[in-house]
Amino acid sequence: MLSQKLDELDWKIIKALQEDARTPFTEIGKALGISDATVHFRVKKLLKARIIRKYTAVINKSVDESQVFCYMLIKVKHGKTSEVSKELAAMERVNMLQEVHGSNDIIIKIQATNLEELRNIITTIQKVSDIATSEYLTILKTWKE
Repeated sequence: MLSQKLDELDWKIIKALQEDARTPFTEIGKALGISDATVHFRVKKLLKARIIRKYTAVINKSVDESQVFCYMLIKVKHGKTSEVSKELAAMERVNMLQEVHGSNDIIIKIQATNLEELRNIITTIQKVSDIATSEYLTILKTWKE
């Protein structure tokens, strides 16, 4: 059902929800010149089609600067991308995982409370048997997200 075509109105509703998911449908409808019932129907359709997967809260990083983030670029043994991806996806501190084409096979983003925890997470990941090589990019400062 992910192959559903999105029209301009769907994209405008999605954009409004991405800016603030708590925006009332009446407010979105008024801004777009449509009824709140239309917004509700469209959002329900987008949720059912799994185009909108979840609502989430994004905290201001200045509130909790004790978080450390790292991207890990991983090359896996031939034919083992799915197995490694599933194992990494099950790890609590891996909060993003993407399969890529290039010199690496997988990119993950790791979140830790401090450098010691980050070191322990990386050590655990290095023990995954089908990982051939890995590189790490520790995030020093986020300028835009």
